[in-house]
Amino acid sequence: MGNFCNFHESAENIRMEESHILSADLRDPHDNKLNHTTLDLNHCIGNVNGKLKWGGKNFSMSAKNVHLTLEGPDSMPMLHAQLMNEKGMETSAELDLPEHIGNRDGNFLVEPKYMNDI
Repeated sequence: MGNFCNFHESAENIRMEESHILSADLRDPHDNKLNHTTLDLNHCIGNVNGKLKWGGKNFSMSAKNVHLTLEGPDSMPMLHAQLMNEKGMETSAELDLPEHIGNRDGNFLVEPKYMNDI
């Protein structure tokens, strides 16, 4: 991710709101203060045949039971959802959010190639 950092390493109160809004208090490295920020994951994640995919959009429109878990010793934020695949069957899906989301000056930043205007 170039000079991005894994946002969770400088975050507090990481949570999911309204099934598609990532919310957290991110530390600004310039003044060391926490900044409350949000990111609409519908702008960068989609449902492709029952899988959460970067670069898509509106994943939450076809998702149920969307939730966030903090996993492992590093409290890695993982997005979980039940999605419909092309055959109409419900599948479990998960996505590692810090893979392409960083902290830039106390705000969420998604690698540009994965962002979509909605």
